[in-house]
Amino acid sequence: MRHMILGACAALAMSLSAPALAQEAGTTEAASATVATETAIAGPAFDVDIRRTRGNANVLNAMPRIALVGYNVGAFTYARITASSGGSLFGGSMGARARMEFVLEGVDRARLERIATAAHDDLVTQLRAAGYEVSTAPEVFANGRGSGFLAAGGVFQGEEPGTQSELSVVGPEGVGAVSYQGVGRLAVGGGRGMGELSHELNAILLFPNLALDFVETSGSGNRSFGNHANVQGGARFAVDPMSKVEIFYSRSGRGFFDGWATLQVHAPSSVDDEFASVAQTSSSNNNAMAAISGILGAPMQAGRRSAHSVTADPDKYEELALRAARGFNAAIVAQVRASRGG
Repeated sequence: MRHMILGACAALAMSLSAPALAQEAGTTEAASATVATETAIAGPAFDVDIRRTRGNANVLNAMPRIALVGYNVGAFTYARITASSGGSLFGGSMGARARMEFVLEGVDRARLERIATAAHDDLVTQLRAAGYEVSTAPEVFANGRGSGFLAAGGVFQGEEPGTQSELSVVGPEGVGAVSYQGVGRLAVGGGRGMGELSHELNAILLFPNLALDFVETSGSGNRSFGNHANVQGGARFAVDPMSKVEIFYSRSGRGFFDGWATLQVHAPSSVDDEFASVAQTSSSNNNAMAAISGILGAPMQAGRRSAHSVTADPDKYEELALRAARGFNAAIVAQVRASRGG
């Protein structure tokens, strides 16, 4: 959601672009998006662009097997965008501040875990269809092996650095979320035993992390001097650029690892399918006080804030999530093919 929650600047008037709402100084209009009723998982895979951003170019070809160290699905559940302007150079105005918040509703942990399970299985299927040997996540974690990588309770809350966005991160049923290298979490510690695991399995270790976004936001303003700020947002389903795959291997089994790389989604991949309704749940402003303070010669910053619920059709959300996973997985397999000459 880095491209969406920009902490961006933006305006004394707030507007919410289609398909959600619109809000301007002192007036509010709301129009809910139509809730989708289709429940069948169908349609084309998302077009996902994934690239190596760090590490060794040959890491995907370093060892014969490929081991999936879980398969995290991180669903953004909260987003906030704030914007402000600094006011008049000569003190006639203290500027403006605008904020919008969005909360995802209608998608529970059980459904996300089902999505993660299907996404993991699809990656296994695609890799094996391409001719590669694969150790599945249940095989990797069999008999307590690699348990230090797993999140307590099988789920964790993540966030995007530098923004106010939050994720709920789960893993496949019976496995749980992998906290080490997990999306929305700094990879500090927790990697002990990785070299031994890679050596024992005779495999490179893949840590897939698929991040699913539910809202697009933007703003304008963010100036040192100015009297207006504007923020906008609406429901949109997308594969977020936080989505990544961390890769490690160790031939010797000693130490931490012999090589590593990161594959990162380069740009958001979204669709126009309607999957949720958007409703404003609260709104406030201090326009009257700001106007009076200006008249009295003691100007104060004008502020407006609003909160919105994004209520997903859970079946449509699942359909889009699985299409997103297929595209994400296909991009991973393409990287493996390119590295191994397949």
